[in-house]
Amino acid sequence: MGTLTREKVTPGVVIPSQYVRIRKGKGIDSRFTLFSFVDNDTKQHIVFCPAFNLSGYGNTSKRANQMFDFNLDQFYTNLYKLSPQKMNGELVKLGWKQDKFKNKNYSSTFVGIDGELHNFNIEEGTLKFQTLTVAAE
Repeated sequence: MGTLTREKVTPGVVIPSQYVRIRKGKGIDSRFTLFSFVDNDTKQHIVFCPAFNLSGYGNTSKRANQMFDFNLDQFYTNLYKLSPQKMNGELVKLGWKQDKFKNKNYSSTFVGIDGELHNFNIEEGTLKFQTLTVAAE
């Protein structure tokens, strides 16, 4: 997979736009928001990406990030093997919309802490935001 770059984002700061760009023969470029927190009951570190409904977890934040990176790599590998129609269908199921002018670009609306994240069992004070940019090699 391409290079993963994590940028720390401070709560209250505007989250950058999210996108997925399919580059025929060159892979997938993307940028999306991750949420990391500690589960209140299990004390496991969780990294969650609402844009792809992917997560990783572990006893440390490093382990959670490693597991998330592996899951993302598997997701992209399998997504890239699909036909354009099936790839589009999978991204649409996840809430992405295809750009009308650039048919290989997809965008997603931001899912904030006032949405689904209220259903998570987050230990108080542990929620953090990250932006992950993935560039195809």
